[in-house]
Amino acid sequence: MYSVSLLPYEYRLININARKKNVSLLIAMGVMGVLFAVYVILSILLTSNIAQLNKVKKEAETVEAQIAENNDLLTMSNNVNILLKDATLAAGENPEWGKLITAIGNSVPESISLSNIKMEFDNQSGFCTIDGVGLTHNSVSEWIQRLEEVTGIDEIRCSLSALSDKLKDNSPVVFEVGFTVVPGKGYQLPMGVTDNE
Repeated sequence: MYSVSLLPYEYRLININARKKNVSLLIAMGVMGVLFAVYVILSILLTSNIAQLNKVKKEAETVEAQIAENNDLLTMSNNVNILLKDATLAAGENPEWGKLITAIGNSVPESISLSNIKMEFDNQSGFCTIDGVGLTHNSVSEWIQRLEEVTGIDEIRCSLSALSDKLKDNSPVVFEVGFTVVPGKGYQLPMGVTDNE
């Protein structure tokens, strides 16, 4: 069977165009719906990423603040190291004078009396001369033997040992003892202080 339309041709064209418009409108609405869904999804993802970015920015600001604090500490540490090197350079390899003088003083027997101590040290070498009076030559010899046990000195020699009054045999003995002073470790940090390097 055939379908026969009794409508004029113009009306049929209007009807076909109206159907095409409806189909085009439906397609456009579908595309717009898909685009709107994509827009909503992208907006949600963008909001999530912006929140993460803000969180990372805050963490970065915190880390930068900590780095700035550490830079101050690093600057102070570098300054302390420079001062320590300057102190070490200025001190050279001097012996520990307090310990050395104490050890020499502790080695002196009661039969010896010291009258003069002269110590010289020039960066790597030093010499000490001690003048004094002893009861006998044996007491001077005993003291020289004790000096040999003192750390920090070397090459002990007695350049003078004579009676103070040559006319009396039991007069006190005047002596002069000299020895080299061994270089020390240089400047040492006080106890409880650690090097920053």
